[in-house]
Amino acid sequence: MTLHDNIAMKVQAPRDGVYSQEEHYWTVRPVDEWEMIDCPGWVSIGGPGVDRIQFCCHPEKDGIYTYHPIERQFEPVATTVADLVDGWQSGRIKV
Repeated sequence: MTLHDNIAMKVQAPRDGVYSQEEHYWTVRPVDEWEMIDCPGWVSIGGPGVDRIQFCCHPEKDGIYTYHPIERQFEPVATTVADLVDGWQSGRIKV
């Protein structure tokens, strides 16, 4: 088990991540590559690949959030990784 397994289970993240062939970018990185960010408790799980925005989770909160580092703001965007990927690919989720 890794440090982030509980969060991965909560958001139903596949251990090997989700790679976007279209964008050539990890929408959700493999769980072993998730990392803490400079906001206590928050874990970066991936991102859209623009403006240093990250997809993040917190062990005490439900769902997945976007983190906008310039404004230092979090915004809820999805409940699970499947919801995030579907929303991102369909254009329902925008950053």
